[in-house]
Amino acid sequence: LPFAATAAPPFNDLPSGMQILNGALPRQSTPNTDPLVFGWPDGGVCIVRGQGYRLVASHSANRGQTFDLDVDMLGPSGRTAVISPAFSSSNTVNEWLNADADRAGRVYVVALSPNPSGGLDLIATTSADAGVHWGAPVVVASASTFQPDRIRIAAGSGGRAVVVFRNRDPRRTFAAVTSDSGSSWGAPVRVDTEGNETLFASGAIDGAGRIHVAFTQLVSATSHYTLHTTVSTDGGVTYTTPLTLPVEGRDA
Repeated sequence: LPFAATAAPPFNDLPSGMQILNGALPRQSTPNTDPLVFGWPDGGVCIVRGQGYRLVASHSANRGQTFDLDVDMLGPSGRTAVISPAFSSSNTVNEWLNADADRAGRVYVVALSPNPSGGLDLIATTSADAGVHWGAPVVVASASTFQPDRIRIAAGSGGRAVVVFRNRDPRRTFAAVTSDSGSSWGAPVRVDTEGNETLFASGAIDGAGRIHVAFTQLVSATSHYTLHTTVSTDGGVTYTTPLTLPVEGRDA
């Protein structure tokens, strides 16, 4: 059931390979990420951010004149979010936290969360009311199978959204789709087809429900990357053979 929690979840030890970048533990009073802001014509505003080991949302119903008390998106689930993984090159939103919203007021948030058995799960939580209440987090990609990073989410219409992420070892790009407003997610599907590593990726859902994913991929025996795009017309079950786009200069 959706919940609006104000209490911070209990502190959980981070798995091996993680490092704390923001000082003493726990420290939850200072935002750790760039804020992500969404607004709607009815005056609703939602600000999403990482704060300590929490995912925090602030909601306004009057065009940002005032805001409700912060909401802990992970709430009573007991899960925590990773500030910045040790493998991260910087503490940036697109490494471990991302969000998007649709016109109906649904807000989708994805993040990396420690798995009790080790590693990091890619989790998602959704609000259907512009950030007032949040559903329990759902695992999109389990640490038992994946090593996700560089996560991106894009919202479509009708409760559809796509999460695109890179697996760290081997470095491949995957996409997972929801068609029920984030209550469940399909199994991640690899979208690149060559053997070379991928680096950056993002996705989008167009008005007809087609899922588009763009990614960069290393050219064999070089330090250059090329830009590719692929499309799914069956809800993210299969993707077309990637198309290579011309890119000016050396790197994508």
